[in-house]
Amino acid sequence: MMARLLVLLALAPATHALMKPVARAPAPQLRVPAEAGGAAVASKSSVTSSTLNLAKNIVGAGVLSLPSGIAACSASKGAALPACGLIAGLGLISAYCFALVGRACAVTGTTTYRGAWESAVDKKSGALITGITTFKTLVGCIAYCIIIGDTAGSLLSGAGVPALLKRRDVFLSLFGAAVLFPLSMLRDLKSLAPASIIGLGGMLYTAGVTVVRAFDGTYASGGRLAVALAKEGKALPKFGGGFSPGGSLLFISMLATSYLAHYNAAAYYDELENATLPRYNRVVYGGFAMAVGFFVAIAAAGHRTFGAASQGFILNNYATADSLALLARIGISASIIFSFPLNFVGLREGVLDLLKLKARAHMHLQ
Repeated sequence: MMARLLVLLALAPATHALMKPVARAPAPQLRVPAEAGGAAVASKSSVTSSTLNLAKNIVGAGVLSLPSGIAACSASKGAALPACGLIAGLGLISAYCFALVGRACAVTGTTTYRGAWESAVDKKSGALITGITTFKTLVGCIAYCIIIGDTAGSLLSGAGVPALLKRRDVFLSLFGAAVLFPLSMLRDLKSLAPASIIGLGGMLYTAGVTVVRAFDGTYASGGRLAVALAKEGKALPKFGGGFSPGGSLLFISMLATSYLAHYNAAAYYDELENATLPRYNRVVYGGFAMAVGFFVAIAAAGHRTFGAASQGFILNNYATADSLALLARIGISASIIFSFPLNFVGLREGVLDLLKLKARAHMHLQ
């Protein structure tokens, strides 16, 4: 969180300074990347498609850990209200920082995070910035693979499939080659819009399940699914009082990671149809508003249901006998699968940039 803020705050003064000469001019338009030789690199994306892509880019598996973040702060049911305020506040800050990257691209005439940094801050450290953002996307891709493997193992454990396919390494190898690799090779963000809609649908269903279970009483003491939890040997919901300052710092750190999609900020500006700052800001604040809605719903509902017993992957709290939660696991699997390509785009572009192969890649995509 601190490292990202330092990078973006470093961009901010230069961005504001550069904005002065263009304040009297129309909103800046995107410049065609020089490495494409003056030709359009890829089809442009509408505001709606870009907003959905950004929302899916943000809303990944990290949202399912937020109930445990609230639990780290307090086991009280009343802790959800201030936590939701914090979620919304940090979401607004993250959206503003995301928008700053697009503004920096507009006023410097660049189309990459590195280009904006080198033009506005320091030309010599551009490779370092690209290295940091590329490493983050690499870690994200690894995390998604781990979650896909764990979720698939849980879903396939009782299925009538060969034992070989239940092995994590075999499943990930086959699934990666058949599904993740083709999705990741799509050349632009617009092509990923249908996948984002499917992924958001899975996340919307999951959020709906957590809200329903928070209020239907089935996990309350003596409830049907609370009894099922006891039979399965899983932790029962637990509530109490108190407040942990250290837990609140952990929660803030979790939120900072959950909102992190800034490595693709320049790409969203670059690929936006009829790109202007007002249109770009509609994408940014629309996407982050959707993400805040998902975060608030899942974090508050999950904590209200399980309290201090909330696990880092909240779906693991629900009883195996809970049919709605079982479908939610399938839904979240779809959501994570279609989040992977958006993360991989940042990794791919970062590696090409570091290896100075970006111009060749753009020519190949023509």
